[in-house]
Amino acid sequence: MARRVRLTPRYLTDARRCGVLGGTPESRDVKQVIDALAGAGADSFDTDMYAYVPGENDAVRVLAHGRRVRQRNLWLWYWAKDDELTLVALTNLPPVAR
Repeated sequence: MARRVRLTPRYLTDARRCGVLGGTPESRDVKQVIDALAGAGADSFDTDMYAYVPGENDAVRVLAHGRRVRQRNLWLWYWAKDDELTLVALTNLPPVAR
C-alpha cells in the first residue's frame, strides 16, 4: 500500500525557491523520488542518510532522512511512517558531515 504524502510549508517554500515548479523537468525528477518513497518498503529507507536538514540559520534543527534527486543538485528531506510520507524540506545543499 502506498503512503499518503504530506507537504510541509517549508517544503513548499523550498520548492519554489529551488525552482521546482509544476511541469518543469526538475518537478518531474522530484516527483519520481516522491513516488519511489511513497511506495517503498520500510527497509529501503535504510540506505538514505539521516542527518540534520541543511538550513538557513534555522532556530530549530530538523532531523530527517535525505535522498538526492538523480542528476540534480537537489536533496529531498522526509519523515516516513508505515502509512504516511511527510516531505520536510527540499534543498540545494547536501548534508554536512560533522
